[in-house]
Amino acid sequence: MDRRYKILIVEDEVTLGMAMTIMLNKDYDILTAESVKEARLLFDSCPDLILTDIRLPGVIGAEFINELNETFIDKPIIAMSCLPEQDIIDELMQSGITAIIRKPFTKEEILRLIRESL
Repeated sequence: MDRRYKILIVEDEVTLGMAMTIMLNKDYDILTAESVKEARLLFDSCPDLILTDIRLPGVIGAEFINELNETFIDKPIIAMSCLPEQDIIDELMQSGITAIIRKPFTKEEILRLIRESL
């Protein structure tokens, strides 16, 4: 039996979080959080990959990404954003994330990126 990877999705837009869960739950075990606080409660679940929105309530810039990098050393982190600002992208890439995907994205795009990251 093949091992199913566990993905933590951190997304404050409930509809998008639900859509992503539906897209991914056929191939992966999905954990979801709508806030940084909820995500922290799931850290002990040891996800294999973290898929997180960049802009979350109460978080500035790459602050949460840095926390994820410290908590999940050597785990892929994919940031989702609709932000075009290059300075934010540069800050995130320097923080050590695996990739950034711009919203809106297709099912094929996110599945490809997850497969490449795992």
